[in-house]
Amino acid sequence: MDEAILIIGIIFFAAISLYNLVHSIRHKKSYLPSVFGILMALATALILFDRPLIGGFAFVIIFLLAIFSSGKIFGIRKRSFLKAMEGVEINSKFSLRYVTNIKYWAAYALNNGPKKAAVGYSLIQTVLIALVLVIFTYVFPRPTNFLTLVPFILVLFLMSLREYVIIFKEFNESKL
Repeated sequence: MDEAILIIGIIFFAAISLYNLVHSIRHKKSYLPSVFGILMALATALILFDRPLIGGFAFVIIFLLAIFSSGKIFGIRKRSFLKAMEGVEINSKFSLRYVTNIKYWAAYALNNGPKKAAVGYSLIQTVLIALVLVIFTYVFPRPTNFLTLVPFILVLFLMSLREYVIIFKEFNESKL
């Protein structure tokens, strides 16, 4: 019975993905709804084929995509970051000991460009989160390894990179 429900779920999510893809192509809209459907079908299929941990990570990736793609949430985060970067000027000094501080990366963006600052800040955050995940995999050993976390870490990096490029560009434009 459980397998039948999962198979119906896979068919449903695949059909919704196909519908959203056709709709996106016809109306020249975002492909994100079809990506969500494909990921939901993939996560459900992984659970069906006794890969619940990897399927769970697919659901986490879907959750991250939903959070980062939400315009409202992005607007709130952007205002928060821009407020935190207030007071940083072109002649501000940046010190390596503050590498996790947004003001460091704001000064870096003013001196070296917003894209480089976005890559650096996203990379620092991703490395710190990966470090925490590595510690958890060793403290709470499971029959899985760190490689199952790589898709999650990659999506986290790419989504934060996209967000920070926009934020640092807007910050740089406000200082010119």
